[in-house]
Formats: sequence, C-alpha cells, structure tokens
Amino acid sequence: MLAPLEDKLNGVKWGEYKVPDIFEVRNTHNILSTEVLADSGETPYLCASSDNNAVSSFIDYKKDLIEEGNCIFIGGKTFVVTYQERDFFSNDSHNLALYLKDSNNRTKSSQLFISACIYKSLSHKYSWGNSISFKKIQEDVISLPQTETGEINFAFMALCMRELEESRLRELKTYLIASGLNDYHLTTIDQASLDTFAKTRWRSFNIQELFGKSTRGKRLKGEDRTPGSLPFVTAGEANTGISAFIGNQVEVFMSNTTTIDMFGSAKYRNYDYGADDHVAVVHTESLPKNAAIFVAASCHKAAHTGKFDYGHNFYAKDADELNIMLPVCADGHPDFDEMEHLIAAIHKMVITDVAEFTSRELSTTRQVVEDNRPETVIKKRCIHRSYKLGRIPLYSLRAACGRFEGNEIPEVNGWVDASGLGFSPNKDKHFVVYAKGDSMMPQIHDGDLCVFEWYKGGSREGEIVLTQSSDYDSDYDGKYTIKRYHSEKQASEDSWQHTKIQLFPLNPEYDPIVLTTEDEDEYRTVGVLKRIITA
Repeated sequence: MLAPLEDKLNGVKWGEYKVPDIFEVRNTHNILSTEVLADSGETPYLCASSDNNAVSSFIDYKKDLIEEGNCIFIGGKTFVVTYQERDFFSNDSHNLALYLKDSNNRTKSSQLFISACIYKSLSHKYSWGNSISFKKIQEDVISLPQTETGEINFAFMALCMRELEESRLRELKTYLIASGLNDYHLTTIDQASLDTFAKTRWRSFNIQELFGKSTRGKRLKGEDRTPGSLPFVTAGEANTGISAFIGNQVEVFMSNTTTIDMFGSAKYRNYDYGADDHVAVVHTESLPKNAAIFVAASCHKAAHTGKFDYGHNFYAKDADELNIMLPVCADGHPDFDEMEHLIAAIHKMVITDVAEFTSRELSTTRQVVEDNRPETVIKKRCIHRSYKLGRIPLYSLRAACGRFEGNEIPEVNGWVDASGLGFSPNKDKHFVVYAKGDSMMPQIHDGDLCVFEWYKGGSREGEIVLTQSSDYDSDYDGKYTIKRYHSEKQASEDSWQHTKIQLFPLNPEYDPIVLTTEDEDEYRTVGVLKRIITA
C-alpha cells in the first residue's frame, strides 16, 4: 500500500456500525444457470464468484427479476463482496444486496471503500460451511472511518479512493512507457495492413511442414514440483495454463513458441518455460514475434473446435497433422511480413484504448479533486489599495502568522477581490498570501494567491493548511509553510492527544515535515486553504 495512504488509514478515527443501521439489506432473486442462456443479453448475471467482479455472463431474462444496481453485493455462500454499479440478475436467493440508506453518499467511491471494510470486518466469520444470511447480517458490525463528531467520514473515503485510483493509473502509465507500449500510433504500413485485410489471400499449411515436428512435454506431478522461477505450463485456461513456477530440472522450451494443450487451446509464449505431457509445443521461435502470435491464433482456431476433451486429448502428433490458414504472398508462401504488420497494428489499436483511458482518467482525477479540497480559480488578479466589500487582505507570510500569534494588526499589502470565488468573502475571516516554491505542485504553483480562512479549531485532517513551526522549509525560507495536514492520535479514557503530526507536500520530490508531541508547543495552524487564485 502507498505509504501516505496507509498513514491516512492508520491516522483516521474509526467507528463501529451495525449493518442494518446504515444499509437496507435485501435477498436477491434465485435464477439458476440452467434457466438462462449465456451471453444472450446485456444485463450482468452474478454467480458470486471472485472472478470478474462476480459477473459470469450477460443475459436477457425476465425484467421483473432484475436487482437494482448501485449497491454492494455479497455472495451468500462464497462471501465475495463487490460493488455493482449496474442493475443485475442473481443466481441465488442466498445472495445479499446492500443499499446505503444515505442516498447522498451512495457513490461508487464510497461503496468500493465500504465493500473492502465489510470484507475486512466479517471475512473471518463467514465461510462456505458457515455462510452469511439475511438473518445473521442483522447483528453484524463493521468498522468505518469516522469524523470527530461521530459521523461516517465519507469525505475521507472519497479522498482515499481517488488517491489510490490516481496511483494505479500512474503505475499503468509508467508501465506503458517502460515497455514501449505508449507508442501506439499507426504507421503507414500498419494502416495499409488493416485497409487491405479483407482482400488478403489465404492458403492452408501443415504445421509440421512449416515448423518441424512438435514436442510433447513431460509429466511432473504436483507433489514432485519444487519452488522456483520457471513457468510450468499445463492444460487449462486459468493463468494461461501456468500452474506453478518450478525449480526442477526439466526440458526448457524457448520463448516465442506456441503451446497447444489437451483441449486444443493454443497460446503464444514470450518466455522460456517447462511443460507437462498434456501440452504440445509448436516451434515458431525463428519467426518475428508478431508473426508467431498470428500463427498461435491460427493454431487455436484450427484446434480448439470442441473435437478434443478429457476423453480425446490433443497431443503433439495431432499438432503435426494440424492444418492452419495463413495469408500468402504472390508466390504462394506464407506472408510472415504481412502477419507481422497486421498484429502490430491490432496491438496498437488495443493499446490506444488503454493509453487514452489512462490519460483521460488521470486528467479527470486531477480535476475532480475531493469535495473538501480547495478549488483552483483562474481569473484576472484584482489587487487594490483600499478595502471595499468583497475584498480580503493580502499579507506577507510573516505578517499573517504574527497576527495569529496575537500581535498588533499587521500591515496589509493590498486588498484582493475575492468575489465570484464560491464563498462569501469576509475581511475579518479570510486572508490571502503568496505561495512560494514548487513543493505543492501540481496543485499550487509558485506565485499563486492562496486564500485562507483563519483557523479557529476543529479537525484539520486532510486539509491544506498554513502553519508556523520550528521546522525549516526551504520553499519559505524559514518556519512558515503551506502543506497538507495529517495527524496520528492516541486516545485515553476521556480525551486524546496527538502522537505525531505530518505536513505533506504534494510534490513527491519533497519529504514531509514530521512533528512529534515534543514539537507541539512550537507548531501552530494559522489558516485552512479555501481557494487558489492562479494567473
């Protein structure tokens, strides 16, 4: 888990809530899999599996048995807990649908967070032999983040989910760049391959004539396998047939080859691996990568026809007899160059969707910051010499902190027009200072005008604050700083006290300022950020 996020989860106050106090709980309808036709419609059909968010298929069925979405779904026998955004059908009346009573906070992010809390709070209690039920859940208690006043802290949930989402999206973007998959623009050759595909000439080829005799793997029982790093391929679709990573001395097959399992399911392998006796290896290692992927797809289409099963296995001899369809050149030979270009183009088309989704979601996540974050306003700066209604004072950081300490009223450097910023400006309640440096990038830039409200007490968790402390901040040439506030508390019988205060920069290049209880007398929160005015 991300360290700052883990700190937030450890530092926030948690409370216990009975499930029926916050949810309307319903049993779902009972629709057996034998009654439906898989992939016959567009409505999710839930079977309480941990795979694919519990969705086993999309079906068309009786409309009066549809369950309302935007809820938390619990598998009655499996205790799989998922958030369901869409309306759905359910396979078992033991399954439960939980509808948050607070409709204003029945958001996707809050319910994703609560789903994890439900699982963490109750998973130790329920299993296949002791399944959850409508009756049992009436007495169940879950732990959720709580405000200082004892309310469920939905704002905190939104903050955590958005930070987690942005982190995962950034990881995906980094992976795309590191693996070279961010180059997804079609070349002229790529586009030509797509445009002429319908006119491609095809011919049947025998696998053995193209690539030589296929090789059969060797049986290695589960109990004989030793842990290691070599992927060991067996029959099946789960994890693309990789059943273990072994350290045994077995025949190692080269990467850039194709495996066909006992059911006729073919897969391209871009890594060295071992294989058991239910796997045939087609030796395409001399082909360019994308051409080898094309051949693997052709093998799958020719072999995975339903002909092979537990009673009639596909073996290496069947691979040698297998005929596959491939594009051909004018001379009638396989056109491996065309296969290479076509798969490259398809690859880029798929990655385009992923890359554009990543960029779009990152942009949205940056813009749609949590509700209690200050809004950034782009407007012409209007700094005046004198006060009028709607204007608030502009101070230097030193002057603002001096006023907070109770010194004489500081000198005003100007009056900022705060009208149209989404709140009622009050010269006695609000003030403005210039931000310095880049430690709060990308949200706050050097030279931005930061609008603060004088701090009068109350929770500051997650807020961006102007503080005065003995710790040095290079951005502000001394003891004044603008940072995001986080604190850890320790409760006693009738009160609590801070054990640690952390002032987090938004720029990952900077370290947080950490204050302990010994520093508390030397630390003050001066103001809480309300708006940012950028030129």
